[in-house]
Amino acid sequence: MNLLPLAERLEKEGVGIMAETIFINMIPADAPEGVLLRNKLRGTDIDYELPGYYRTAFQVIVRATTYTAGEALIQRVFDALAVTESQIGPMYFKFMRPKTKPVVYPLSKGSLLEFSADFAVAFTE
Repeated sequence: MNLLPLAERLEKEGVGIMAETIFINMIPADAPEGVLLRNKLRGTDIDYELPGYYRTAFQVIVRATTYTAGEALIQRVFDALAVTESQIGPMYFKFMRPKTKPVVYPLSKGSLLEFSADFAVAFTE
């Protein structure tokens, strides 16, 4: 799944800035805060009976210095990306919505928190 249009949407909605606080598939270790969009490791399944139609998931990880800041940032991501019947870039989404409430990882060596949630999507290209 192409995550670039979703990252661009986050930037357009004022959630952050591409390559500074919004990242795709990798976030720099030295970034104290930001949003990471990650594809499933096995990729997006192709259904040859329904060409051009996809149903998959992706992961959102938010890094923050405080619990309150992390909660607020992931809520902004939820608000920006939860859509029904919407065109985003070259993709038309039947739906895109959080599958899970955020899970918070323990503090890292840099005392940063990471909030993770999965999104379910159905779209066409």
